[in-house]
Amino acid sequence: MTKHLTRSIALLAGAALLTAGFSRPAVAQDLVLDVSGGILFEPWNFTVTGTPPGQFWVVALADTTGPLPIAFIDPTDTRAFSLDISMFSYGGAYGTTPEPFPALQILNNFPTLVGLSAKLYGQAFTLPGPTTLIDKLSNNVVIVVAGPHGTSTDCLDVPIKTRGFMPGAVMPNGDHIVFGGNDGALQGGTYLKTTERYDRKMQDVTSGPDMMIERAFASAAALNNGKILVCGGNDDLNNTLTSAELYDPATNTVVPTGPMTQKRYFHSIVKLQDGRVMVLGGSTQVDNTTPLNAALAIVSSATDSVEIYNPATGTWSNAAPMPWKRTGLAVSLLPNGRVLAATGAGPGLFSLPSFFNTAAIYNPATNTWSSTGSVPGTSRALASVGTLVDGRIVLSGGATGSITSFSFNAIADVSMFNPATNTWAAGAPMNSPRCGHSVTSLPTGTFVVCGGGVGSVLAPTVLTSVENFDGTSWTVLGNMNHERAFHYAAPTHDGQRIFLFGGIETGGVAALQPTCELFAP
Repeated sequence: MTKHLTRSIALLAGAALLTAGFSRPAVAQDLVLDVSGGILFEPWNFTVTGTPPGQFWVVALADTTGPLPIAFIDPTDTRAFSLDISMFSYGGAYGTTPEPFPALQILNNFPTLVGLSAKLYGQAFTLPGPTTLIDKLSNNVVIVVAGPHGTSTDCLDVPIKTRGFMPGAVMPNGDHIVFGGNDGALQGGTYLKTTERYDRKMQDVTSGPDMMIERAFASAAALNNGKILVCGGNDDLNNTLTSAELYDPATNTVVPTGPMTQKRYFHSIVKLQDGRVMVLGGSTQVDNTTPLNAALAIVSSATDSVEIYNPATGTWSNAAPMPWKRTGLAVSLLPNGRVLAATGAGPGLFSLPSFFNTAAIYNPATNTWSSTGSVPGTSRALASVGTLVDGRIVLSGGATGSITSFSFNAIADVSMFNPATNTWAAGAPMNSPRCGHSVTSLPTGTFVVCGGGVGSVLAPTVLTSVENFDGTSWTVLGNMNHERAFHYAAPTHDGQRIFLFGGIETGGVAALQPTCELFAP
């Protein structure tokens, strides 16, 4: 890989001579190394931060992690590099801050290594130190030789448990965490209270703290204070929950917070512009005696209840109820701070379980609801929601049918809401029907759907395919490495990939092997 580097790393002895003319900083500062990009035939971008102006920095690469005693080159230093001795055989880069550049690039030009788990490890350090040659040492990063656009790369580590129907969130540092979920069959699986953290820099998956109680079909939202709210869901005894918990990434702990007034699962969640969190609808009763009874309970027990969580007080307050009882709602925050709620399932004529194409908008300023026109296309529940770069809200897929005839099938319908005109329009359908698929809106304006199930939602054929919507038409981008529906998905910190974790596979059970991967749109 050396010939593709922007600079050649000098031996540390030589680096010591290069730094002879630099003044030594009075106080050593934290040093942070980060990496982004690296899609095949595109550069990895490394950034070195936390150094004072004029400080000399070096980024080294190695085959594996260390430790390698720094005494190897400086007998007075008792610390160790976290790379192995191969760091002296690879190219790297050096410079001073704020110039010549705080970022450096290495071109991913290794197509023959894609899929072979080819990787290097990187570490940055600064010099000279106040009393030793080396000043500050950075964290490690892992550099994986990934494939081109339209392909997926498995993460180096794998999840600890199989799980689907679990919420997750992005932590302030760009890492990810998932909470609870269901391990096993949709009917009769084991609900979990465990959490798992994904370290984006090292692609490690580690256990997080256990929640207080098992939760599947719960929801989560990242708060402005960096903590993550998890609320509702079902426990392992089929109790529907009102309780809520807070995860603090800074301390890696979970603590209880104020409970909701309404128990609920399959509810929707959205963070308001002022930082409060709103939950809407959901189901309130569970009946797992048969798959049909389970489906009937989900729909017939739908609620119109709406509650808002205040992070400043840790309490919930009731908001104006929705105009109708709904579960499996599609919900989105609009640019003007209002909340769109659309479609879903609930009790209909003569209280029969039904699917709907109704929609309404909630105004937090007045605590009122106003109707919009009906959503074009098939009445449905569990539609996935995304936002186009022009601000339009897109509802894709979901499921429809007749609960009484035990028909609950995925659809390909797409409907778009324009906040500027307060109107709905039908969109081009997806290339495949999908329910339980993820939607990811990337910074480039790309709108991507991954996976989902085809056919009966209770026993789906789960997809690997990925599609992109540009606001007019759909394009098949490629395939994930693994079948996924009702999984966790979120953009990576650099917005260039989609991180995908867990989910169910064909037949409606959790994946046989726990997996996570990075898809490059």
